[in-house]
Amino acid sequence: ELEITRETENLEAEEIPFVLELPLNMESFLEMLARYARSPSDINTIVDRIAKNHSVKLDKRNTGGMQNFYDVLLKRFLKVGDGMNNTNKHGSEIQLEFLSKTLFDLAQDMPKIACSLWHRLIGGIHKNLEHKIQSRNFGCSSWPTIGQRLILKLAGDIFPVTDFRHPIMTPTLLLIGQCLSQCCVETSYDLNAGIFLSSLMLQFSLASHKFAPEALLFLSNSISLLNPQENVHFRMPTFAVCPLTDWLRKSLVYHRNKNFEPNDDKLSVCDGWIDSDGESEAERSEVEKAKFSMAAFCCVYRVLGSVVKRMENFPGLPEILLPLNYVLSKVDVESDGILPPKIIDLHDELKKNIDAIMGKFLAKRTPLRLLETRAKSIQQFEPKFDENYNYSKRIGKDKETSELKSLKKLAKREKKGAIRELKRDSEYLDRVRSKEYEDKQAERKKILRANKTWLEQEQATWNQQVSKKSTRHLIT
Repeated sequence: ELEITRETENLEAEEIPFVLELPLNMESFLEMLARYARSPSDINTIVDRIAKNHSVKLDKRNTGGMQNFYDVLLKRFLKVGDGMNNTNKHGSEIQLEFLSKTLFDLAQDMPKIACSLWHRLIGGIHKNLEHKIQSRNFGCSSWPTIGQRLILKLAGDIFPVTDFRHPIMTPTLLLIGQCLSQCCVETSYDLNAGIFLSSLMLQFSLASHKFAPEALLFLSNSISLLNPQENVHFRMPTFAVCPLTDWLRKSLVYHRNKNFEPNDDKLSVCDGWIDSDGESEAERSEVEKAKFSMAAFCCVYRVLGSVVKRMENFPGLPEILLPLNYVLSKVDVESDGILPPKIIDLHDELKKNIDAIMGKFLAKRTPLRLLETRAKSIQQFEPKFDENYNYSKRIGKDKETSELKSLKKLAKREKKGAIRELKRDSEYLDRVRSKEYEDKQAERKKILRANKTWLEQEQATWNQQVSKKSTRHLIT
């Protein structure tokens, strides 16, 4: 992508500055990568410097810009994941690993913003899935893309999976369950996506001690692909018309007859093909088909084996494993020259573990039986006799009941009397307080009146002296 951009614009990559501007959209971020990046490590350096220079811990005003940058990183993760294949797998893994760490660190710095952006992303993937399921065409897979599958896995690494209800992980588990139960399996790409999502759902569910029926049912139906098409009548509707059965068993026979490497049983997220790749599955080589078939079935058996071991303490384990045990019993492993020895060993080990666990649980259970009812006995009465009983108004009551009633009545009377006395005392105290207050007010008024009288006398005397002086002045 970077090389094509530079060839069209005749530009060379510049040296990466330590302080970069914060890209607010995908276009500005791609322009920055085309200007400075030479390799996946340069892209990681650019992302790292942007995240550290514009961190919300340095300045809270960076919140709005970092929200846009977090959205850009999510879109970048999807784009790199969708473009990953077996040829450029190493470079994509380097970018995805660093983006995962950066998204995790930014989610710790701004959890509310990260939660809202992840919720919107999961909602967009769900809408895209519903559109694919409704307008499904053969050759166009309705399963999530590689980038979408990887970002669903990243959600479980960033947010807790053990919560009873979580705004991100609960919709994620529902989305994975819908994919496993409604998306049809038509190509090897679909089978690989289903195995990946099944293992992912079981990983999230078993961590919180929950049961994922969609994942177990999908893996059971994947094992049923080892059976001939005409003998299978217990598959899911999504496996009803599955062209894979025509060449999966043939590829296993080819793998058994040829000498392959011992480590060719690992399934990659990039494995599998669809018709939209430009080359159909029928045009693939027998070696590619054999390697994919071997890796897919080994992965299914190993996932189921680990799940059975982790579910040993589930009370309803025999009922949970009953469909899987039925599918395993229908697989023909005794026919010579069909299944590779490695798959036969994994099959026998899984069947042996399931039988042992189911036998262990069923041995502890007692068969259901009707409870024996006891005969109803006649109610017996033990009469009480009082030798000193005196006939009174309390006829029909024994001595203890009469005394108890008398004591209750006496206590009630005493309580009323105490309340009455307390009420009288409070009224008396109130009268005393009011009398004291009135006496104080009367004494105060008496003193005020005496002072007022003295002042009036002094004023009158002063007025008389003034009038005498004025009279002398007139006479003289």
